[in-house]
Amino acid sequence: MASRTSYTYQKELLIRLKETLEVFREDMSNVARNYKNAVQNLHDNEGLMDETYDEYYVNYLNPTVEVLNSILERIDTEDVAFIEKEINFLSSR
Repeated sequence: MASRTSYTYQKELLIRLKETLEVFREDMSNVARNYKNAVQNLHDNEGLMDETYDEYYVNYLNPTVEVLNSILERIDTEDVAFIEKEINFLSSR
């Protein structure tokens, strides 16, 4: 086993972190999709009133999904990008 401070070991940890983030990102994406689908199903198939659905969608569901999507975007553009930069740095050593 490589030393915990070796570049090789640190690179392995970063690769595992990136893989973990990818799984987390997919899970979070599924949460947003499932949330929207569940509310849509209550409206379309279970009879949730149009007025309630419309108000809920505009004032609650949509803003929540937007927050989730912004987190997903940050993971893609910031978190993963940082990890990849660090992996590339360690690979160049």
